[in-house]
Amino acid sequence: QFLTVDESSPAIETDKPIEVYSRGMPSLLQLSEKFGLNIESAWMLYRPIYRSSPSSNSGLESVVWAMLPQGCWKDITPSLVENFYGYGLYDVFYPESTYQSEIERLKVTQDRLEKEKAIGEASRP
Repeated sequence: QFLTVDESSPAIETDKPIEVYSRGMPSLLQLSEKFGLNIESAWMLYRPIYRSSPSSNSGLESVVWAMLPQGCWKDITPSLVENFYGYGLYDVFYPESTYQSEIERLKVTQDRLEKEKAIGEASRP
């Protein structure tokens, strides 16, 4: 039953792949409770559905609430969990040139400090 398309609702040739995927995918809560997947795995499978239709995710907060132990909610919110798992690693972008220039700046600073330290040690009797 898991990841199978319901034969009673035949696929239409104009269906987008995500629509076909959605029909065969259990809900996020079912992935967790019925199939015993941990939250990371459940979100990995559910993420394409979540990302394809942001407007249909309005009731997801209560699902997220049910997926984690109640003790964690004093430190985090369901919307934080939803945002964290709603994105994949491929969504993370960093400006490489900015990081490279900062690394170079830090190396120059390190070299300067090491030279100053060596001069200070050499000038001691």
